[in-house]
Amino acid sequence: MFKIFGPQDEVLQSVPFIQDEVQYTLIHTITCSEDAICYKSQDGLVIYAQTPGYRAWIWMSDKLREAERESRLLELCDVLPDTPIPGIAGDPNVVALFSALYAAKHHISHQPRMELQAYQCPNVVNPEGVVGELQVASARDLLEVARFLVEFTYDAYGKTVELSSQLQDADRLIGSGNLYVWKVDGTPVSMANIASRTPRHARINAVCTPLAHRKKGYASALVAQVCRIILEEGRTPILYADGANPDSNRVYQHIGFRVSGRIREIDFIRE
Repeated sequence: MFKIFGPQDEVLQSVPFIQDEVQYTLIHTITCSEDAICYKSQDGLVIYAQTPGYRAWIWMSDKLREAERESRLLELCDVLPDTPIPGIAGDPNVVALFSALYAAKHHISHQPRMELQAYQCPNVVNPEGVVGELQVASARDLLEVARFLVEFTYDAYGKTVELSSQLQDADRLIGSGNLYVWKVDGTPVSMANIASRTPRHARINAVCTPLAHRKKGYASALVAQVCRIILEEGRTPILYADGANPDSNRVYQHIGFRVSGRIREIDFIRE
């Protein structure tokens, strides 16, 4: 039996969920959306969370036996609204099973999109010998941040976008006070953002160093310093890295990030 829940629900503070929280921190963010669609099983061992129009996230405790998993996911498919889901993210085995069941129910197809590696950094290792300094991004960095977003969009999603289309997002990120840049002689050469905070973690995203400034340690130094800020808040830094990008994974591991599980994203395809 599934029921609706909200951001302060006890299921998000339960021991089974907290054990997997690094992988599923985005569920906290989703539940805070006013229009979020969130369901939990009565025993709190299955969570589904989605912002309408975006990929849903699903968490299932490993306490559930293999034989129970399909029946739980079938029940979840039955209670979900008829509004189409663009895709699903979660444990590779769980999303594979859910995708097959959901696609069969709605007569659609599905395909894998991306595999992410979840990381946490309980102890940061500061790289040595990197020139430059950390600064909070400000309005004078707007154009550089927009340029970084253009490059980030291409690197992460394979999409080419115009600089003008990124100005609003750049302004929003700067205005949050959570965007940091690494500067050398006053020029931004790398950026990283604290995207969200929960009671136990803070998630870093939008890490980008333009091609012309790579292989100089700037991203490592920047992320390490952002991690120190998070650790001083009493939280653990976490992030997701593209499992197919060995360079970024190597950078994170070298400054103290530890592997904390995998997330697979799957898209649903409608004719």
